[in-house]
Amino acid sequence: MFDFKHISVFDRSYINNPGPMVVFATPGMLHSGMSLMIFKAWCHEAKNMVIMPGYCVAGTMGHKLLNGSRKIDSDKGSLIVNMAVEYLSFSAHADAKGILQLIKKLSA
Repeated sequence: MFDFKHISVFDRSYINNPGPMVVFATPGMLHSGMSLMIFKAWCHEAKNMVIMPGYCVAGTMGHKLLNGSRKIDSDKGSLIVNMAVEYLSFSAHADAKGILQLIKKLSA
């Protein structure tokens, strides 16, 4: 339906790509799962980016990142964050107008 030339379905093999790479990670998914695995692999590279599309509860990794923390404690020790961290206000409950606005921005 949509043709975004720089956006594709994620494949696990992308984790080892030399980059630059961007992950669109919900705050909850950055807590565990694939988004966290990707974040841990990419966070040390300044050419990479994580986009947080929503509110992050205080004390979570997403909240720490959005508040400028560049050293994050994880189950594997401390992670040094050199990647760009951006916030995008987005709701999965957006109406048609809100979703079309997002598509327009991504298409530019």
